[in-house]
Amino acid sequence: MYFLIGFLGAVLGGLLFSGGFAVGWKVHTIYVERTNEVVAKELSEAEKRRIQEEQEAFSALQNYSVEQAYGLNRGKDV
Repeated sequence: MYFLIGFLGAVLGGLLFSGGFAVGWKVHTIYVERTNEVVAKELSEAEKRRIQEEQEAFSALQNYSVEQAYGLNRGKDV
């Protein structure tokens, strides 16, 4: 008797898991279809300039060295 109850519980758990997987798959498909319609907009000149300045500042930050920190590279182009 306990074996039958355990078996039915396992089958029910498997069905619930499979149903949740199927519902999640379908909801994901619907979500992707609705959010896939992204339209690219043209950046203004001010936005392009701001992005370029941010990239240059980040590059300068990444290239910062001990020589720059202590002013040892005064004769070199940085």
